[in-house]
Amino acid sequence: MYYGKAKENKERYCEEYAKLHPEVEDPMTEPVDEVAMMLAGSGQPHGRPACLAGGFKPQRNFTQIKATLPSGSYATSSRTTCRSRVEVDTQLEEAYAVAYEEYLEKVKEHDLVKDAYVQWTSNQMAVSFNLYGCKTS
Repeated sequence: MYYGKAKENKERYCEEYAKLHPEVEDPMTEPVDEVAMMLAGSGQPHGRPACLAGGFKPQRNFTQIKATLPSGSYATSSRTTCRSRVEVDTQLEEAYAVAYEEYLEKVKEHDLVKDAYVQWTSNQMAVSFNLYGCKTS
């Protein structure tokens, strides 16, 4: 019985092992192959492979192992690529400009409401003073 992604991890390891050692029938009866293990795990964060990570300490990291393989023999399509710093900065500046314009509009609206309230309060006080016979200067 397998838990979590153990079955998929084992199958990926066996596939990678078979690519490297086609003469072996059952990879699970052989000693752990570091290269097959790291390729099957696609290089996990902090250099730990996805499968058998608890009982296996790699001597090389994923990038070092990939560098030893022939060009194009291992695709990393599952990994995401980062956007360029310029693209991120440009998007951030544009978003900030839009948010700032919205902020300025809200400030104008607030100032209008505040000015109207101050005027209303002044008018109410003037009416109250007149009603009670107080003189204003």
